[in-house]
Amino acid sequence: MSDPLRVEAEGVTVTKRYEPERFAVPTIGFEIRSTRETPVEVRLEEGVPDSFSPAAIGLHPDYDDEQWTITEERLVFESRIDPGTTVVTVYGIRISDDADATAFMNRPEVTVDPVEPDDRPMLDASDIDGGFLEELVSELSALRRDIATIDARVEATINRQDEAIGALESNLERPDRKPDGTADLAADIEAVSDDLDALYDEVGEIQAWRERVGVSIGTE
Repeated sequence: MSDPLRVEAEGVTVTKRYEPERFAVPTIGFEIRSTRETPVEVRLEEGVPDSFSPAAIGLHPDYDDEQWTITEERLVFESRIDPGTTVVTVYGIRISDDADATAFMNRPEVTVDPVEPDDRPMLDASDIDGGFLEELVSELSALRRDIATIDARVEATINRQDEAIGALESNLERPDRKPDGTADLAADIEAVSDDLDALYDEVGEIQAWRERVGVSIGTE
């Protein structure tokens, strides 16, 4: 079997090798290493051997399979490579003999493009005016009060529910209980439960807001 192939292009080195025993099926492996000082987009492209169909080629979910595109004629891998990092990817081949892998051991075409910088300016502390900060502090303070209020309402509603359940149990234990009274107590419990569900919905909405803004807020 042939030795590993190495292709260098604009500070990126691609090493390609046949690996017959590393996985459950024979594979063609690639190591893509960048010595650039900035991120780059790397594209590998090679042809599907004439004696094989794309159905004979498979991808591994742990090795950037989503970065591959396989057509009837071409194999294409595209990925961003950060400075000083190495990306490893593979594809499996269905062959009956190691000699068949020779058809895949051709030099891939390697294209390297710089990643366009983000032209949006970084937000500096000096860009945040006092009015914005005051508004944010005011909103957070209001949120704290809302949380404290809901906590108190939840506790009071749970107490009401406990009292209603206790009254229902007492009524059921009485030998002279009245069916109408039992029905009324059950209705009270259902109403309190609805109130509690509504409060929990409010708590969920507040929690979602807190997660969106990324702020930890206590109720002290």
